[in-house]
Amino acid sequence: MNALDRSFDEKTKKGAKLLVPYVTAGYPEKTSTPSIVRALAEAGADAVELGIPFSDPLADGPVIQRCSRKALENGVTLAWALELASTIAKEVQVPIVVMGYANPIERMGAEKFAKSCGEAGVTAAIVPDLPLDEAGPLRKALKEAKAHYVPLAAPTTTDERLARLGKAATAFLYCVSVAGTTGSKLPDDLEAFMERTRQATKKPRLVGFGVSDPATATRAARAGDGVIVGSALLDAISKGGDPAVAAKTFLRPIREALDSSR
Repeated sequence: MNALDRSFDEKTKKGAKLLVPYVTAGYPEKTSTPSIVRALAEAGADAVELGIPFSDPLADGPVIQRCSRKALENGVTLAWALELASTIAKEVQVPIVVMGYANPIERMGAEKFAKSCGEAGVTAAIVPDLPLDEAGPLRKALKEAKAHYVPLAAPTTTDERLARLGKAATAFLYCVSVAGTTGSKLPDDLEAFMERTRQATKKPRLVGFGVSDPATATRAARAGDGVIVGSALLDAISKGGDPAVAAKTFLRPIREALDSSR
């Protein structure tokens, strides 16, 4: 077990819903991220997903694409983001999950990437454009580094493949609510999809894509075990002012809504 397992186990045993906010490393400024993550932890995050900016983020909608471009202009690289994760993990008591795309990871090398994650205290990695069938080397390397590989499932995923993804989910299953990009709306058939995921895994099922406020978070968490929220959070941060204050102000009502919906 690593810090992510302990955090999730503690909350789920109490019947609480999990809350994982997403932020882009190095946005809005290179120096902004540690204080933002600290604010999110104080607002009740059970883990924080640290997005590694990439020039062609296929799974991300316009908000995260814009933030990624700005972070890249700020000079953020994969290596720098992992060093940042290490700094945050030492300073903030919240598990760090990284989300990055396959191309930079392949350039670094799966083993080096996984080793760097382990050394940085990163608890899990999400790679949305790396299919499970091609993820064997990375999964193995992450396991050796005591970090998790997080698979993604979508409403279009067949039951057979969903079972495979559920088996591969050693920390949680990332349930993409729509066959689209981040920043979408929750679909009408979310509950039916999440019932299918319930049959696939006993690990927590977190709903991402379409969670933007207390109401959508409550609905998604009732269908699953928790939520991931990114685009709406980054949009709030982008409006100016102190980014840490904006992050805490945005996330706290969602935490309160999830806690009151038990």
